[in-house]
Amino acid sequence: MPKKKKTKTALEDLGFGSRVYSKKRFINKDGSLNVERTGYFHWTLYHQLTESSWLGFFMHVVFYYILVNSIFAMIYLLIGIESFGGIKSGSLLEDFSHMFFFSVQTFTTVGYGAMSPIGMTANWIASLEALVGLLSAAVATGLLFSRFSRPKAQILYSKHAVVNPFQNGGAFMIRIANTKDNKIMNLEAKVSATWHEEVNGKEMRKYASLKLERDRLFLFPLSWTIVHPLNENSPFYSKGEEELRKMNVEFLVMLEGYDESYNQMIYSNTSYTCEEIIWNAKFKMMFHPDDEKGTILELDKINDVEILEISDES
Repeated sequence: MPKKKKTKTALEDLGFGSRVYSKKRFINKDGSLNVERTGYFHWTLYHQLTESSWLGFFMHVVFYYILVNSIFAMIYLLIGIESFGGIKSGSLLEDFSHMFFFSVQTFTTVGYGAMSPIGMTANWIASLEALVGLLSAAVATGLLFSRFSRPKAQILYSKHAVVNPFQNGGAFMIRIANTKDNKIMNLEAKVSATWHEEVNGKEMRKYASLKLERDRLFLFPLSWTIVHPLNENSPFYSKGEEELRKMNVEFLVMLEGYDESYNQMIYSNTSYTCEEIIWNAKFKMMFHPDDEKGTILELDKINDVEILEISDES
């Protein structure tokens, strides 16, 4: 019997399944997954403090600082203000203020000497607070270092992708650039696509890895236009703009490279929908030579495109 020929496909599953649950994009422009989790909530303070913004991080630190010192100030008030030397009793607000600032001095181990605990109870509580302050400073220092030392790719993506003529056909293109002066080596790009397709009367989600003209750069000093030729090897060969829109195509871009500054791998990703593709256009040049500086890379021009005039002649 003749052997059946095996057809090799580049189909894959990116973890979203094959059923069509939503027509919204899978990956947001900032690279985050467009998935909302409900029914179970797991929260950790470490994750919150490392993943939040810098403003959020310092707001948490300030809130913790005021809360802890306020708690110890109330404990000192319960002991009695007479248990602390160098303080004159006054109104409740004045007494709380004195105890709060005494707590701050103990918590931070500053100890100006104007106020001091008297008696075993006050000294034991002050010693406990000094320990809490030392541990808190150690944790805050570790979190701060973790946030500073964590590598983060500052990859700038073009706002739109373009489709233009390329090698006797067409090509899907996006442009990226590194916004920092650090050296990124062995930068690898992977582009996958997902779309809707009717199979046996049911609308299914399909995936495919797209072959790129070049998928790796040894160095990344300038901009890089990532090109997927729309030839016979592409799942979108001979398909036009309206066809892609009906298929609800989304192009998923994933980057991986080595950051020499941090000596670690960095990752970045984004996506493009059909509404973010400009047809019959090409990117304008965003760098030019300079006699003194060598090469000037103008990052503000990453979104600049030029609409091509397509002739109707066959």
